[in-house]
Amino acid sequence: MKPNDFEWEIFPDRSTFGISKTIRINDHKLHILFRSETEMGKIMPPFRHLEADGSTSRFSSLKIYVFQNDGSDKNFPVWERLNKAASPVKKLLMYNRDRLHILYNDESQVLTAIDTQKAEAYYYMPQMDRMPYYEKAAPMRMIFHHWALVNQMILIHGACISFGDKGLLLAGKGGTGKSTTAVSAALSGFDYIGDDYVLADPDKQTIHSLYSSSKIRWDATDILPVARDLTVNEKDEDDKGIFFLRDVKGSTLPPSVSLSAV
Repeated sequence: MKPNDFEWEIFPDRSTFGISKTIRINDHKLHILFRSETEMGKIMPPFRHLEADGSTSRFSSLKIYVFQNDGSDKNFPVWERLNKAASPVKKLLMYNRDRLHILYNDESQVLTAIDTQKAEAYYYMPQMDRMPYYEKAAPMRMIFHHWALVNQMILIHGACISFGDKGLLLAGKGGTGKSTTAVSAALSGFDYIGDDYVLADPDKQTIHSLYSSSKIRWDATDILPVARDLTVNEKDEDDKGIFFLRDVKGSTLPPSVSLSAV
């Protein structure tokens, strides 16, 4: 199966997406469209700190259509094809050609796709009530990865905090304490840009916030008890706890910061 085997226009009826939210990243406005309040409620929490008015401008650069099964017996056609093609040894199916990028994750059941030329993307899963914790914390990562490249930015797996106008990027393998360090700093008066994924503009040496969420190991909540009180998921269900820094009294989440150190 190749990317051009897929008909990009096998797309949900755009007229059914009656709910729109806009986020702003640097000078760019991205419009996220939903068919229901339920879908919006599942996706928007990590982006609340970036919400902007919905007016269009010359910087409006992407529309993302977010949806789930509409209650019928049939799932989205492209999802059906990739779901059947997946296997226990082939859980990630990826297709990239020119402007079109498609990713299916059989573990999360999430399908994401972006057409960088048309500046359209979609994010689909059959039931958002079953969304894994890591998708709740940082949805649509593949879409942002390719959108960032088109706009001379890079999606980085790392944490970033700042004090004043000086930003510090924390890099390291998973499990090395990036999140614990970033959250500890945020609770001690530092500004919080992100703990897992941030957007970097190398030319301007700037880091842009993307998600206001934090994923933290459950044993780290002994060090940061406030995190235990704020988690929105259950310990017996997920590997890590997630919460949103915007819910922490006194925390500040600037949209961007100049990078001073790594």
